[in-house]
Amino acid sequence: MPGEYEFLQGEGSLVERIQQEDWVRRNQKPRIPPTPTLAATSSQTSDGTTYSRISVSWSPVRKDIDYIIRWKKSGGDYTYERSKTSPHVIQPVEGDVTISVGLASERRQYGTRSQFAGDVNVTTAK
Repeated sequence: MPGEYEFLQGEGSLVERIQQEDWVRRNQKPRIPPTPTLAATSSQTSDGTTYSRISVSWSPVRKDIDYIIRWKKSGGDYTYERSKTSPHVIQPVEGDVTISVGLASERRQYGTRSQFAGDVNVTTAK
C-alpha cells in the first residue's frame, strides 16, 4: 500500500524539501527595490525656524520586507533609516543643499539585504 506521501525516484522527503526551501528563504537576498521618488518641501516650526523635509516614496514589494533608506548631503556621510511603509519622511534637513537618497530591501526575519537602488538626487528649498 502506498504511503501517505509518494515521491518520485530521486526526490527528497517532505522534511528535506521544507528544509531546503527554508534555507533558500534565509539565504536568498531580496530583489533590489525600484528607484524611489523624492519630493522636497519646507516647513516652519512654532518659533519661526524654517527647515526642509524630503518625502521618499516607492512601490512596496512584499509585506515581510523592510526598507533601508540611505541619504547624505553632498560630500557628507550616509545616514541610514529603516521604514516598513512608503512614503518615508527625512527631516529636518538643511535648506539649499543637494541630498542623495538610495533604497534597499531587507527580509526582517533573516536580515538578508539587497543592494541599494541607484541614488536619486534632490535639492532642498532655501
